[in-house]
Order: sequence, then C-alpha cells, then structure tokens
Amino acid sequence: MSEVYSKLITGKNPGLMNFSSRGGHKIDRIVIHHNATTNKNVAMNTWLQSSPAQTSAHYEVTPTEIIGCISESDAAWHCGGTGGADQPKMSYPNQRSIGIENVNSTGAPNWSVAHATVVNTAKLVADICKRYNIPIDRSHILAHREVTATACPGGLNVDEVVKLAKQYYGGSTASKPQSPSNPKPSSPSKPAYSTSGKSLEQMANDVIANKVSSGATRTKLLGKYAAGVQAIVNRKLAGASVNITNIVLANETKAGHYGNGDTRKKLLGSYYNGVQAVINKTAVVYHTVKPGETVSGIATAFKTTTANIVKLNSLKNANLIYAGQRLRVK
Repeated sequence: MSEVYSKLITGKNPGLMNFSSRGGHKIDRIVIHHNATTNKNVAMNTWLQSSPAQTSAHYEVTPTEIIGCISESDAAWHCGGTGGADQPKMSYPNQRSIGIENVNSTGAPNWSVAHATVVNTAKLVADICKRYNIPIDRSHILAHREVTATACPGGLNVDEVVKLAKQYYGGSTASKPQSPSNPKPSSPSKPAYSTSGKSLEQMANDVIANKVSSGATRTKLLGKYAAGVQAIVNRKLAGASVNITNIVLANETKAGHYGNGDTRKKLLGSYYNGVQAVINKTAVVYHTVKPGETVSGIATAFKTTTANIVKLNSLKNANLIYAGQRLRVK
C-alpha cells in the first residue's frame, strides 16, 4: 500500500518508527497530543523502532513545521493505553484514528503550546477531515486524555483546534471534500529507488534526505539492506553508539546479506573494519589437526592459549591429540 500524508507537510522524518496495520478499520477520529518536551527531536526519537518507548504518531507539529512520521495508511501507536487499568474509552483506538503530536513552548507544569503550533494543527485537522469525511466536532476530534488515562495534551486547548479547523475548512462540517477548480495534471511517478552500486552509508544518507520513502515501503525498497541501513540512520540521527551499529551490521553480515570480499567491503565502507572485528571476536573457528602438530603449537598459530583449546574441546589430556582430529580453536 502506498504511503499517504497530508499535502501540508513540510517534510518527513526518515526514521523507521513504530507502526502496525489498521486491520481494515476506517479512519473516523483524530487524537491530539502534546510532546511533553520543548524539543521535537527528543519526542520523535522515542517513536523509533529502536527506542523502548513503544509509541509513535502520524504527525509532529511545531510553529513552523508539519512533519510526516507515519503514513496515514498505517496505525501509529499513540492512544492504545498502557494496559491493566488503563483501558481505552473507544474500540480499536489506534486503528481508527490519526495521531497528531504538538511540541510544547514551555515545560511543566503548564506544558503550553504556541498559538502558531495550534494554527498548524488546526489546518492539518481540517485537511484530514476533508479527505476522510470526518465531522469537525468534539466527538471526532479528541484530546488524548479523552481516550486513555493521561494528562495529555497538557496545556493545548482542543476546543480551539476545532474552532480554527472549522474556519480553515470553510466554516462547515466535513460532509464532502472540496475539489480544486483547476486541477493540475498528475506528475509522472518517480522511478523506484535502487540500491545498486551504493554503500549502506549512501543508502542511509538517501533515507535521511527523504529519497527512500518510509515505513513498510522503505523496508521493501531496501530489501536485505533495510536493517543495516536503519542502524546507520539511527546512529546519525539518534546518536546510537558505533558499537551497537557494528553489532547490527555484523549480525546482518553473518546472515549473508552483504556477501564477501570486495562486495562486503564496498557495502560496509567505513564500517568494514569495525564489523570484521566484531565478527572475528565472536566467530567460531575449527582446525583439523595435521601430523606432528601439538595443542600448544596450534594455540600459537591461532593466537590463543593451550588452556582455551583444552576447555573448548573438553580435552582430558592436551598431549593426546591425533591427525585428522577437528578441534575448536576459537
């Protein structure tokens, strides 16, 4: 399924964020949130699949931006509750709704949201309501706290959002979207993204530059390179450590996704040495004993110790080995 975003967005977040299928449910609600932070990036980084927070939203709104994060065709994880006593007050809340997050202009205890941000959210709400035929009223435009047990959206007044959204829509409820008087001819479709000849880092840079779509579409386009590319994106955008990145890339390499020799070197680029170090450190290595060899000599050849080889092979006597015997040396 192709991605769907409002035409009002000023950009898309390239991070791979938490999402799931809508399961065939129709979109009939919009849920308004606040970030509980004055830093939009701090908020959006918690929505990445690499984050333990297990949350996300379709849009992030600031005084000057409307950022697409999850395609409207997918369900974001924004109002499903935390389990236990925190049960949603509507059925299938994530599957039926679009979640809009707003950056705060002040912190606790007021958690204010700038008027310019509210205006942008109202414009976005009006656009969504037009496209999905959602009435612009407080039964369909909800504060997060009206769905689950939370104080969200802080100091943001959802009544004001609804009032402004009606104005931007044209003063009516969303009974029918308005058609443009002079529709523009559709632009030719862009060619599918190609990974051919590119290193993982080049692919990651393309992701950050919004050249590779997002969500499930991106995963499909990147194919076997998706996990490694996302690890590099997370390092560049979310500050993931190089050790974590190398471990992910090493696991993908061992799974056979990056080939061998020059092919692997080109794909891994500057990460090659670090990844190989991880692989060599964790690799299981065996040696077949040749006539005249001793455990101590084999240990020296493989830069390990006699005691380690004895332990790895449960040898009762280090002097009793024979030609053709297969020993684990690492």
